[in-house]
Amino acid sequence: MLNWLEEHGFFGWTVDGYGTMPDIHDINKAKQLIEAFGGLYIGFDVPKGIAEEPGSVWDNPPGGEIEGGHCVFVPGYLPNGNFIVITWAKSST
Repeated sequence: MLNWLEEHGFFGWTVDGYGTMPDIHDINKAKQLIEAFGGLYIGFDVPKGIAEEPGSVWDNPPGGEIEGGHCVFVPGYLPNGNFIVITWAKSST
């Protein structure tokens, strides 16, 4: 997806480049990258049977079944440290 966006753009928007974050558990590095680049585009597994209400907690116990995957944009974070996540054109924290 990001290769395609970098080459073709989307509704006039283009991706100038992208990279990977080696340690996905490094919250401070994620915040630094958001500040430096204006946001993060992240992907993750979606557990089967999750609640779809905004603000609901997605928890998947070890060995739990995965329904599929999802990508979201993270444009920032709140003073309490929660990340702002845009998914399906809606903002959530």
